[in-house]
Amino acid sequence: MTALVAVLVLGASVTLLTPCRADAGGRHALRGTASWYGRYHHGRKTASGVRFDMRALTAAHRTLPLGTRLRVRLAASGRVIEVVVNDRGPYFGRRIIDLSRESARQLGMLRAGLGEVELEILRPPMVAQAHAPQLTKSTPTCFIRMEPTSVSSEDALR
Repeated sequence: MTALVAVLVLGASVTLLTPCRADAGGRHALRGTASWYGRYHHGRKTASGVRFDMRALTAAHRTLPLGTRLRVRLAASGRVIEVVVNDRGPYFGRRIIDLSRESARQLGMLRAGLGEVELEILRPPMVAQAHAPQLTKSTPTCFIRMEPTSVSSEDALR
């Protein structure tokens, strides 16, 4: 079953038309390939305006509102972490999320570089949170279609 997730951000409705599967508890999760980024981007500004810290539990996602808290579970090991979306990406292949180096380390995917993950939205951003100043009333209403799929490591490197 496909779930529609709607988030209200400063009066703008951001609707993510994302194929999700409901688990036994009725929660919806995104599934797909994750990668990680680190040293090259360390200290550079992220889309949220804060400097990227490869030692923090953060992530980049193409469409989720900045400040969204996610639970990330690595399928291969079952390890689980919580991250905050503070950047945009990934822009390579069919990956659904880019994790900070520390996030990848805690999940146990540093060496592999890629991993199949399940993302669960824990909390959308609140207007009063730190990321709110970067949002403006001119933030457009946008409709985004995302279709996370599993890809082999060979396809991900293309």
